[in-house]
Amino acid sequence: MTLQKIAAAPPDTDGFGEPVRVQGALMRKRGDDRLVESGGRFKLECTGKMRLFILSGEGHFKWARGETPFAAGEAFALDGAGECDLYGICAFLVARE
Repeated sequence: MTLQKIAAAPPDTDGFGEPVRVQGALMRKRGDDRLVESGGRFKLECTGKMRLFILSGEGHFKWARGETPFAAGEAFALDGAGECDLYGICAFLVARE
């Protein structure tokens, strides 16, 4: 899996369904997109190309190649199979391509 910081416009967060508790976080779905409000740690599975937008908070990714910090307003591209953990109290949107 690769993880790369990118420049991207803020995503549309309208039209998501009701929240469901997953891994101690609240997750809402809209098609293949996920809006997550994490309370500290969230394991993310990458199965192809995805874009991840940090909407609020800060923390870091922990993945096979180390750790990468993140903060509100940043966006990342993830590509390839793998997993990473997001540590921090934050809200983020995962858009699958």
